[in-house]
Order: sequence, then structure tokens, then C-alpha cells
Amino acid sequence: MKLKHAAVPLAICAVAGPAAAVAAPTHATASKTTVTTRMTSFGKVLTTGNGMPLYLYTADTSSHSNCGNANACIQTWPALIKHGRLHAAGGVHQRKLATIARGSKRQVKYAGHPLYTFYLDSPGQPTGEGQQVGSGKFYLVGTNGKAIKH
Repeated sequence: MKLKHAAVPLAICAVAGPAAAVAAPTHATASKTTVTTRMTSFGKVLTTGNGMPLYLYTADTSSHSNCGNANACIQTWPALIKHGRLHAAGGVHQRKLATIARGSKRQVKYAGHPLYTFYLDSPGQPTGEGQQVGSGKFYLVGTNGKAIKH
């Protein structure tokens, strides 16, 4: 698979520090965290309430995230942290939304996959599709909960 953008050195985000991984996301309010969808160049993908594309990491399990501080993974791929109740919109299935423990926080998962954003993305503009990090790759997520591999 050939990416349409240059590989991004993971060390670039290291200056953000571990706190960046659990910072309050802009797509959540005190009362809810929304997971919805948006059409992109990769098709219909899961996004945050404010349109940030969501990814799964193939090295994760349904109960554990393997994207941590090693190689600055969590700084580059911030976990979607639950704030308030989980809310499904735009074709997202509420029953597929759940959380896993991430320190003292709860990371949102969909169909068994912990969810992440990518620090270089903008709303509706995914740029991290297929990037290799350690033993896994990051892929956008479809409403069926499966990786969208392009």
C-alpha cells in the first residue's frame, strides 16, 4: 500500500508529553461524547462529534490499548476519551459503543476496537490511514466496526 503523504516522524509529538494523550477533546462536552460519521475520500468513516476521523490500531485487543508512550504513539494518536455519556449519531450503532480503562480515564471503543484520532488530521480530512506504528497499523473505522483499508 502506498500512502499519499510522507511518513511523519513520531518523535515530533514527543514534546507534548504524556498529558496530551488524555487532554479533554474538543468534540466532547461535560454531558456527552459523540461518535458519528462523515464522508471522506476513503468513504463513510467514524468521526468525533466535530468531524475528526477515528482510527483503530491493529495491535490492540478489545480490552487493552497497546498505543502508549513508547515511540510517542499516544501523543501522535490521541485516544478518544469518554466525557459524560456516549452518544451515537449518523449511522453509528449505540450498542457497539463501549469503553476500556486507560489509567483513570475511559477510552471509547467501537465494535471492540479502542478509538484514536491522528494529530495531523483536520475535520473530514484523514491523513493517518495505514500508518505503521510498532507492531500494528492504524486504519479508519467504518460503521460496521471494521478497518477501512486503502
